[in-house]
Amino acid sequence: MSAIPLDLIVEILCQLPVKSLLRFRCLSKEFRSMIDDPNFIRRHHNACLETNSNRRIIAQSNEGFTLFSLDVDSADNAVAAAKLPDIPIQNWWYGFTIIGSCHGLLALSTHDRQGHVTAVLWNISTNKLRILPRIHGDSVYFCGCFGFGYDVASDDYKLVRIFGNQSFTKVIVYSLRANSWRWIEDLPDYYSFYPFHQDSGTLVAGTLNWMEPIKNRESTDLIISFNLKSEKFSKLSVPGRTTTNVGEWDKTVNVLGGCLCLSRNHHSEKFFDIWVMKEYGMRDNWTKLFSFSYLSIKFEIHRLRIVRSLIYSKTGEKVFILLNDRKVIRHDLKKEKDEIVRVRKWPIYIYRATISVDSLVSV
Repeated sequence: MSAIPLDLIVEILCQLPVKSLLRFRCLSKEFRSMIDDPNFIRRHHNACLETNSNRRIIAQSNEGFTLFSLDVDSADNAVAAAKLPDIPIQNWWYGFTIIGSCHGLLALSTHDRQGHVTAVLWNISTNKLRILPRIHGDSVYFCGCFGFGYDVASDDYKLVRIFGNQSFTKVIVYSLRANSWRWIEDLPDYYSFYPFHQDSGTLVAGTLNWMEPIKNRESTDLIISFNLKSEKFSKLSVPGRTTTNVGEWDKTVNVLGGCLCLSRNHHSEKFFDIWVMKEYGMRDNWTKLFSFSYLSIKFEIHRLRIVRSLIYSKTGEKVFILLNDRKVIRHDLKKEKDEIVRVRKWPIYIYRATISVDSLVSV
């Protein structure tokens, strides 16, 4: 090992997949120490982001007990999804729900027979997990949603839980560094999550973002944002028309290429459009990226479709779009053409999905 410059060894290791690095940890104490070093883990993860490698779509079937993985880098052709191993924990009383993924850590929620809500952080690559403390005062009988992300300022992973009913809305934040939950001030009436829509917050630029629920036909379309550093809420406007007829459009907030992304399903006109906010927080910074029609790819028109996740191809010339009815659409940005990617062993109906980048981050 000493015959090769240390910097060169680190550079080579940063280009390898996590599975290879886990094997190399067994070579010597020096390799184990190097690979386990937080600076190396951070450098390896940044290399994966820069090269668009080691990425996969994690999808959850609607029955709530099975996770599937799709290698994005191999999705240019007909591929087979892989069923992930069972989560190494007993007593998943009523299944689990994907909250989100950040730096290779997958956040999941569940509850016990008494309705007590809890969550788990799981690194799929290393198969290490942490069961979070139970959320006191919360119950599955309350409406609620989650969000999961990384706060650069405190170098800490945070899980946000928002729950309540028509009378109140509570907010509680979990810190991985402190391994504890902490209540923050109740959500002001101006920020309404009721009726809760169950979608998890989308992580962009150190914030978690949800579509504000539609209450009536004159509701204004807005995105509620939570800053992980300041732990304060704010609102963002959305592009296009400002009000929505209930049931006319389905809107979801996602992330694409590190940018906040809004997808809209125009039922009556039979097409989706995809917008991105290239500079987060700038009100007039929304750009329509592309649209795709139901008819161009022979959709069954009667089926309700929601965009579950989006991700660029390795070259950045195409976008993969995962819909809730298990279809994966490949949109060519240059040719403006759409086609369905044939994926075998996919769940019949996808309840939740997230984009994950394999990493060595510990829990």
